Amino acid sequence: AVLLLPLAALAQQPAPPPAGPAEVVDPVAGGGLTYALGLAVIDAPTYAGGAGRELKLRPLWSVRYGRFRLSGARSSGLLGAATAERGSGASADLVETDRWSLGLGLRFDNGRQPGDDPALAGLPEIRQTLRGRLSGGLNLGGGFSTSLSYSADLLGRDGGGQLGWGLGYRWAPWPQASASLGVGATWADRQHMQTHF
Repeated sequence: AVLLLPLAALAQQPAPPPAGPAEVVDPVAGGGLTYALGLAVIDAPTYAGGAGRELKLRPLWSVRYGRFRLSGARSSGLLGAATAERGSGASADLVETDRWSLGLGLRFDNGRQPGDDPALAGLPEIRQTLRGRLSGGLNLGGGFSTSLSYSADLLGRDGGGQLGWGLGYRWAPWPQASASLGVGATWADRQHMQTHF
């Protein structure tokens, strides 16, 4: 469960006029530096698949300049739709129209240590690695959107691949206020499952 408590935002620009049916929206044009800060209260397993749980308070941050974005863990939705499946780390929007989007990203995967949880004692370490990500989004209309992404271990450290899907709804009652709700699922290949489970 994630609760966002926004603290600050910078460089809010007037909204551009709506784009035509297939018109490409260039994120660089007229866009400056934008950032957002916040806090997250996270209730999550001590490790993926673990029975134990922990409650954590974590900072959220995201910085965007034109089509380039840098976000901390669980912060990718601060400067855009929370269901856009861009993920944390560094990312670039390759194509962005009013109907669909396509992007690339890189992030560090921290792996797992045997000391992360007593149930992991005696299991081998899962090494840190660099993951690459290809993601796409589709605006379904009426505030609904869907996304699809694939990420892979670029360093060959047995991280395998993951396919992610999301469906979201965004409600914007006023120009400066919006709320979003999303659901998603992640599928992992045999290599990822063998390494982690």
